[in-house]
Amino acid sequence: MKLYKKLSLLFVFLVFLSVNANAQNIALPSFTPIAEKVLPAVVNISTTQVVKGSVNPFGEMFSNSPFSDFFKHFFQGYTQNYKAHFLGSGFIISSNGYILTNYHVVKQATDINVTLNTNEIYKAKIVGYDPEVDIALLKINPKRPLPTLQLGDSNKMEIGQWVLAVGNPFGLSGTVTSGIISAKGRVIGEGPFDHFIQTNAAINPGNSGGPLVNMDGQVIAMNTAIIASGQGIGFAIPSDTIKDELPYLMKGEVPKRGWLGVGIQLLTPEVADLLKLKSLNGAVINEVFKNSPAAKAGIEPGDVIVSMNGKSIYAPDLPYDIAFTKPGTKVVLGIIRDGKETTKTVLLGERPQKENQQQLETAQPSTQSSSFNTPYGFSAAPINANLAKIYNLKEHKGVVITSVNPNSFAALAGIKPGDMIIKLDNENVYSIEQFKNILKQKPNENVISMLLKRGESTLFVTIQKS
Repeated sequence: MKLYKKLSLLFVFLVFLSVNANAQNIALPSFTPIAEKVLPAVVNISTTQVVKGSVNPFGEMFSNSPFSDFFKHFFQGYTQNYKAHFLGSGFIISSNGYILTNYHVVKQATDINVTLNTNEIYKAKIVGYDPEVDIALLKINPKRPLPTLQLGDSNKMEIGQWVLAVGNPFGLSGTVTSGIISAKGRVIGEGPFDHFIQTNAAINPGNSGGPLVNMDGQVIAMNTAIIASGQGIGFAIPSDTIKDELPYLMKGEVPKRGWLGVGIQLLTPEVADLLKLKSLNGAVINEVFKNSPAAKAGIEPGDVIVSMNGKSIYAPDLPYDIAFTKPGTKVVLGIIRDGKETTKTVLLGERPQKENQQQLETAQPSTQSSSFNTPYGFSAAPINANLAKIYNLKEHKGVVITSVNPNSFAALAGIKPGDMIIKLDNENVYSIEQFKNILKQKPNENVISMLLKRGESTLFVTIQKS
């Protein structure tokens, strides 16, 4: 028996040594062939832009003297235009000189110079651009066919796969850094259609517009943004987004995008509990624009969109998925209304360049004894002739919001003075007395929902006590 135990221990020890030896012999992939393939098609972009800055003619002279602060404050408010130089990156997608980069790299540029990997310098012009997605297409006239990069399929990339970021950080041309895909579909507030790939490959100022490539040397994203206070947190525009944009940019046209015509808010645990939902999957519709595709399909404020064409959807993904579906396409939306599941088929329209949202007068009315302060960060009052005039209301009866605490959840939800209260927790509101009574019946409610009217639109909001 003792011999058996000794042999067992010896076997386990030998297995451990074998596994450890194999682990030490595992080699990282060689990035050299990829770098050699990609670098010739990556360019340095230098721009001259006219910017406005403050004027201090004695700034240099008295910069180290006790008078520096005096002159700084004395000339505060005086500005002048001056030329500034900025650096970025880009990559060639056609042998005759088409180059992709970020829009913010060439925004308001009066002069654009492109330096190739061979140190050849060309003047470039902007062929097309899209500020909402931060992409620009440039054109140079080369003397010979240029090396190019191919746009890959970003949708096939998985978290954990190797990638290389190539560009000119801080003007250091031809820099290659390695990392992995850290996350997909990131929304960081850079634009209305955020859907970034996150990577830990080092990205720094000057990398903007450069390619993020896979192990085949294909561009799966365009390096775009970083979190300045973080390390190893960079963001890139997926190549599938770039592919959708490219046909329009080539023609110098504004991309045509799908339009649903709704405003949405995140589905928080508090909102889900209030609406009696079982999960946080979905987007709460808080506004339906008049005559929009959503309005025509019968979608209402307070509906929760939980799927699109059978695929579960989350609030941050909905604007992107709708925008990058062609106008005129029918989509089937899964909706929860009053706790019941249903579907709505919507014929998407074409997104207006600027969705017309009425801007209401924000002047505050004088304090009135009839004004009622709620525990939810806003005050309401019965509509009278004076308030109807101030807020340009057609109605002369009902309840209107008169002030909003800027530090409250109400302000965060987008409530504004001049919004009419139509419903409170699904109960119709006709008078301030009725409004107060509904609130009195819910003394322990931390979250309430309201249906508001703003101009010709309605708005559904959920807010917490402040």
